[in-house]
Amino acid sequence: MRASVWGWVGCFGLAAGALGAQTAKDAEKAFRQDVLKQQLYLVGFSAERKVTYVWTGNGIQAEEPALRTLAVVVPDAVSVKRDRIEIKAQRSTLSTDVNGKYALTGGGPVMIEVQLNGSDLATVLPKLRNVIFFTKLGDAVAEIPATYKGMLPGAPSASDPEHQERRRNRPSAESCAAGRVTPPRVLHAADPEFSDEARNKKMSGNVMIVMTVDEQGNVADPWVARAMGYGLDENAAKAVRQYRFRPAMCGETPVKTAIAVEVNFQIF
Repeated sequence: MRASVWGWVGCFGLAAGALGAQTAKDAEKAFRQDVLKQQLYLVGFSAERKVTYVWTGNGIQAEEPALRTLAVVVPDAVSVKRDRIEIKAQRSTLSTDVNGKYALTGGGPVMIEVQLNGSDLATVLPKLRNVIFFTKLGDAVAEIPATYKGMLPGAPSASDPEHQERRRNRPSAESCAAGRVTPPRVLHAADPEFSDEARNKKMSGNVMIVMTVDEQGNVADPWVARAMGYGLDENAAKAVRQYRFRPAMCGETPVKTAIAVEVNFQIF
């Protein structure tokens, strides 16, 4: 009798294991169907070539990226491993032209890695798309910091000529008691470096970086607003981080300000 009972328990264990494996396979298949070849938008807006998330059990954690952008991400491959999920995708920065129309600029590969941290695939995969991606542009735009609203794509008034002027130099201290804010002035600008990729392709053009100039005239939180790709976006951000400004002034008081700067790459 004892042998029969243990035999039944053993069979039940094998069946449960097979069911778990099948559930994970089904979840993996469904995840691929949900993301492959879809236009998505990364949570966190990272512009890094490799983006790493860590699954915490109920959601994700990620390091603050050194550079951000509002980009369209189109996954073209998913690799599910024991300890992580890798998503290879193509990314292009979403920009607006002077008429407020959307355009895709730059472009290049991005690797998205989700470290599972011991979590079960069958639990993670059904939740993953909605945790690491915005699936609608409006949802992504809603998460852009208020300081940059109107300077990055998605502002309802992007075609307004007056708005076009404000988006280049828009002090954050709009309630300045003096009634007028003097925009920041460049004291030191660094020249950008060409990447080997761009030099070989003889690329020329402008990368637009939106950033914050703090009360000390230092640069923080750069975003790529118009991209070129091929390493030039990163090099443009590296250059503007070395800029130093006379900060925006509310009367005699320095104030934090959001501005846009165009970084020119030209081969002579």
